Amino acid sequence: MTQTRPVPGQPVHPISQPVPYASDREIEREVARIAELGQHDPEAAHVAADELVKTVLETIAGGHAQYAYLAVAALKVWDLDFPRWAA
Repeated sequence: MTQTRPVPGQPVHPISQPVPYASDREIEREVARIAELGQHDPEAAHVAADELVKTVLETIAGGHAQYAYLAVAALKVWDLDFPRWAA
């Protein structure tokens, strides 16, 4: 997959392309899945949490109308209780 830099004033996701998380409820379901994963595989949960935050930021940058709700839902991932490591 080719990565491109966003152009100021241009949406990251074209309007015709669906975004991965269209609502805060979808994000809350993913946070719950990550919480469950963290009980069995903390490393995979950490990766999933990082991917969630990245995807939500891309969705917000793409001009999603409900950006504040998406951000609030995604920030809950940092409240999950599982070990995280950084190198």
